[in-house]
Amino acid sequence: DGIQITPGLTNIQINGCIFRGKFSNAIKLGSGVTNSLITNNIITQSVVGIKEEFNATSNTYSGNTISNSGTAMQLEGKQGTVISSTIRQNTLGIVTGTNPSGVTATTPNAVCSSGMATNYCPPFQAYPIFCSQPQSGQIYTIQSNTITNNDKGILVWALDTQILSNTINGNQVGIEANGIYV
Repeated sequence: DGIQITPGLTNIQINGCIFRGKFSNAIKLGSGVTNSLITNNIITQSVVGIKEEFNATSNTYSGNTISNSGTAMQLEGKQGTVISSTIRQNTLGIVTGTNPSGVTATTPNAVCSSGMATNYCPPFQAYPIFCSQPQSGQIYTIQSNTITNNDKGILVWALDTQILSNTINGNQVGIEANGIYV
């Protein structure tokens, strides 16, 4: 990782840094990091540009430019804001929440369906067990960003995400909002 913010720290500021290269995470905010401000950074060619772990809270990402990375931002905390940033030429742009394909009953804070048989058509059919982390990536505001030429611009696996006044151009998928099971 380029910079790791230790779990539980508060009011950290990372401003005006340049990260180039194959970092796993150029900037990583650990679980419980709160009220931090990540601004005006330039990140290129990272696996993940900015990674926010589960239970990080109320962090703001403003004026960052993230390009040519696997995932620009992976936000699994809650109540954060992404504003006035440029996200371009990444596989995934801004991702809120956790893709449930990697969540199992043994994942911390996971909620799973029962997979029990039902009386619906066809009767008494067992259904697969689906799991999700409903608190992951919850209550984000993604506003006034420029999101261009990504495979997927904004990918939501979370509850209560607000997507406001963004410029979204040239992505294979501009916004993909997915259902999660709670």
